Amino acid sequence: MKKVYLLLIPILVYGTTWAQWTANTSVNTEVSSTDMGDAQTVTTSDGKTWVAYGKTVPAPNYYEMRAQLLDKNGVKLLGPEGMLVNNVQEASFTTLFAIAIDGNDNLIVAFTSNFNGTTYVNKVSPAGTQVWSPNGSPFPRAIVPKLCVLPNNDVIV
Repeated sequence: MKKVYLLLIPILVYGTTWAQWTANTSVNTEVSSTDMGDAQTVTTSDGKTWVAYGKTVPAPNYYEMRAQLLDKNGVKLLGPEGMLVNNVQEASFTTLFAIAIDGNDNLIVAFTSNFNGTTYVNKVSPAGTQVWSPNGSPFPRAIVPKLCVLPNNDVIV
């Protein structure tokens, strides 16, 4: 009998969980109309959703790091393709990257360029502006970035 209850718990959780903004479940919410690599999401304190992703572009860059902010209804707030987070040359494949938000709902993105082996960290406001330099803060020889945001909004990489 215990096994039956354990089987029912995931079914009940799955049946009550939704991951779409639209009531029409046959239509997906589009973040980008172009080819993209990895994507990560994080929600803000007011119910919006940040999406960071690698957009496929022609050689020699191959990928560029972009971000999109979706409101509670899934409406794109930063244009049809989001905003360019950093235009550093990434190489022909994506790497692991990390995202987080601070207390002001700014998006922090850390990613590694395979071209030069440097990790870059950028901070983007909900208005779509760079809080730090558009080139980000470089961390040479950092391969798999992790982020921790402190209560005062400082970021540990």
